[in-house]
This record gives sequence, C-alpha cells and structure tokens, in this order.
Amino acid sequence: MRNTLLLLLFTSCIVKAQYNGCGTDEKSIALAQLIIENTGQKRAVIKCNKLLAIAAHEKAETMAKAGKISHTINHITANEFLRKHDIFLPTNYEFFGNQVEAIQGGEVTARDAFDYFMTSHSHKEHLLGENAFYQQQNQIGVSYFHDEQSKYEDFWVVYITEIGKSSNSENTNTDKSHYKFIMKFENNINKGKRKRFQRGDTTSTRAYKK
Repeated sequence: MRNTLLLLLFTSCIVKAQYNGCGTDEKSIALAQLIIENTGQKRAVIKCNKLLAIAAHEKAETMAKAGKISHTINHITANEFLRKHDIFLPTNYEFFGNQVEAIQGGEVTARDAFDYFMTSHSHKEHLLGENAFYQQQNQIGVSYFHDEQSKYEDFWVVYITEIGKSSNSENTNTDKSHYKFIMKFENNINKGKRKRFQRGDTTSTRAYKK
C-alpha cells in the first residue's frame, strides 16, 4: 500500500513538472492538462509555452480590472495582443482578429472552466483542434486570475497558437524582450508572495489565488 502511494505521488510530480510551463499557477496548469489530455484532442503534439502563459495572465488581469470578458479589451484584438508582446504569429493570421484565444469568467475550478468551454462550439473546435487550421497550432499557454472585487471574480485565458518565424535580424532583440517579459512577471509574483508573508496572511491574495 505504501509503495502504491509513493508511486502515485511520484507519478503526480512527473505530470506536474511536464505541464509546469503551460500555466502560471496550479489551476491554470490543471486546465492545460485537461485540454492536452482530452480524448477528443486532435493535435498530435502540444508544447507548453511560458511566454503565452504569461501573456494569458496579463490578459486575465486586464479583464478583471475592466470587469468584463472580451476578446477586444482596450480595443486590442487577441492576435494583436500577442504580437504586441513580440510573440510571432504566422503571416496568414489576421492582424485584427482572433484565432488564438479562449476566455471565460466566473468558473472557480479548472474542470468547471473546461466543461464550460466544451459547451461552446467555437471554443471546443479551437481547444481540441477539430479542424485542419487549428491542428497546426502546437503551442499552449494558460492563466487563471482571481479578483474578488471584480464582477466575475475568476478569470481564465487560454492561448493555443502556431508560432511564426521572425527574421534573423530580429531574433536577438526579440529574445531580450522575451527575457525581460518573463523576468518582470516573475518579479511581480515574488513581490506578491513576500507581501503575503510579511502580513502573516496564509491565504491567497485576490490577485494570485492558487
């Protein structure tokens, strides 16, 4: 019995590590796993993309501050939003459009968020790669954001996309930009954790509920 429990724990740790880069916290990682491992998933391979996950977190936080669920927050479309973060999309993706983003508000658990997405034909088609266009998308990033002062409180953002190619002259600057983007996010997360520790608060903050 003890060996079985140890094996289950070890397996769980391996699975978590496998999907760690897919999300920004345990809830978003759980949603990514549900999407990737679903029996209806048509994509042969889906890779975790930390840049997409962090971009998803920023979008979720922006929606929380605006108090609405929208693909065009601040008049910026989903495709445009990723490009503004130096995430290269294929050239055949519309600039002012959305072929990459699924959003949801109000569901507390990853399972509930996933089940909600599956009730929508357009979301299900995108997340499970149910047509030839979406099957080319092999990169995923997911985020969850909680704000108890906002209308929906719980916000979910999923990015699944194909990553386009940049010219060699752009690669160095883009890599630096991506590094700064990741470091800024991780520094903000660490600041939030330090503030909770200093207050002696053992619960999650409204912005980083786990």
